[in-house]
This record gives sequence, structure tokens and C-alpha cells, in this order.
Amino acid sequence: HQSWLMQSRNFAEVVNYLSVIREESAEAHLWAEELITGDTGEDIEEIRHHFVTAQEAADRFEKELPLKVPEIQFFEIDQVAIIDHATSLKSDLGILEEKANDRLKNRSTSGAGTASDISFDEVYHRALDKTRNMEKVLRTEQAEVAQQNLRKHWSTLVVWAVTLSGTLLFVALIRSRQRKAEESTQRLEARFQ
Repeated sequence: HQSWLMQSRNFAEVVNYLSVIREESAEAHLWAEELITGDTGEDIEEIRHHFVTAQEAADRFEKELPLKVPEIQFFEIDQVAIIDHATSLKSDLGILEEKANDRLKNRSTSGAGTASDISFDEVYHRALDKTRNMEKVLRTEQAEVAQQNLRKHWSTLVVWAVTLSGTLLFVALIRSRQRKAEESTQRLEARFQ
């Protein structure tokens, strides 16, 4: 039972990294777009912080996936192992940050609809798609593992129930024979008195 709880926790931790990557990338993407259009509500350091946090989560995901859910690392998405998607996700996040920095340096020529804007959005959406696809595989496998564990649990309960029933029947049989033996002894004693 304890191992089932640890499996669930491990899946949850790894999936959480993907959520952090998505959230931090979305924040960085949004605020970079806002700064490019002239909004000064967010500064460049905050945007960098979002990129760093996303990259750290991607690093942890790549390192901990083989340790926490080793059976998953070689599952494939579009004929590419998840562990390889994790590596390319890290690369995409680096490229996304570079494109954001380039756009921020050249704000006057990198507005909405420009080639740099389109390229920035393509990398962003590619990274998001990777996180979603990996999460889908992880959650599907987690559900299958949970179902297997549930079947094992029910099998254990059935074995316990059969064992308990057998024990109760055995005890009932022994008591029945014990009563018959006592009755027979009482009849014999009654004859000799």
C-alpha cells in the first residue's frame, strides 16, 4: 500500500513540473508581449525570472523523470521517447527566451504580426504542446497504474475473505465435532451412573 502512495506522489511531482513550465512560460510570453507593445507594468527582470523558473522546472523534470517514474521515460509521443521530448523542451525554452530578448531589444520592428512575433509564438506553442502531450501520457499511465494497484488490492481482499471464510468454517467444523464428542461422552457417563 505504501508503494502505491509513493507511486502516486512521484507521478504528481513530475506532472507538477510540467504545470510550472506552462505557467511560467505563459507569464514570460505574456509579459514580454506586453512590454513590446509599450506596457510598463512588468519589468524585464520579472520576465527573466519567469524564464529561469520554467527552465529550472524543465531541468528537474528531465532529471527526475527517470528516477521517479522510470517506466515512462521511453514511452513515445510521435515516435520520440518522452525523455527526448524533455530534452528538446529545455532547448525550446532557451530559444523562447532568446527570441523574447531579441524582440525586446528591437521593439520597434518586432510588433504583432512580424516575423519575429510569429516565430516567438511558434516556439511558445511548441513548448506548450510538448508539456501537454507529456502530461497526457503521464496521466494516462498513472491511471493505468492506479487501476492495476486497485485490482491487486481487490485480489488481496478476496484472498483474505476466502482465507477468513475457510478459517471460520474450520472452526465451526471443529466446534461441531467437539459438541458431538461431548454429547457422546455425556451419554456414556449417563449409562454408567
